[in-house]
Amino acid sequence: MNSLNSLISDLQRDIEGSRMRESELLGFTEKLTSKNAQIQSENNSLQSQLDKLTYSESELRSQLEQFQHSNTELEERLKAERTLREQEVTALQTDLKSQRSLVASLNTRIEELNNELAAQRRKHAVNLKDLTKQLQQARKRMEQMENGNYEKEVSSMGSRSSSSGKGAALRLNVIP
Repeated sequence: MNSLNSLISDLQRDIEGSRMRESELLGFTEKLTSKNAQIQSENNSLQSQLDKLTYSESELRSQLEQFQHSNTELEERLKAERTLREQEVTALQTDLKSQRSLVASLNTRIEELNNELAAQRRKHAVNLKDLTKQLQQARKRMEQMENGNYEKEVSSMGSRSSSSGKGAALRLNVIP
C-alpha cells in the first residue's frame, strides 16, 4: 500500500503539475491570442496605410505625368515663341539698318543741297550786286541821255555790252 499511496501521491503531483502547466499554457495562449489580435490590428492598420500610400503614389504618378506633358508642351511653345521673337528682332535689326542707311543717305543729300544752296545764294548775291551795279549804271546813263550826254555814253556802252552779252540787253531794257 505504500507503493500505491506513493503512486497516488505521485499521480496527484503529476496532476497538480499538469494543472499548473495547463494554467501556464492557458495564460500563455491568452497572451499569445492577445498579441496575435494586436498584431492583426497593426497589420490591418499598416495594410490600410499601404493602400492609402499606394493610391497616393498612383495619384502622384498621374500628376507627374500630366506635369511632364504640360512642361513639354510649354517648352515647345517657348521654343517656338523664342524663334518667332528672334526672327522679329532680326527683321527689326535689318529694317533699322536700312533706315539708318537711308537717314545717312538723306543727311548726305541734305548736306549736299545745303552746300549747293549756299553756293547758289553766293552766286545770286554776286549776280544781285552785279545787277544792282548795272541798274545804277543804266540809271546814270539814262540821266545822262536826258541831260544830253547820250552820244558819248552810247559808244562806251556798246563796247561794254559786247563783252557782257545778255547783261547788255538787260541794261538797255531797264526802266528806272
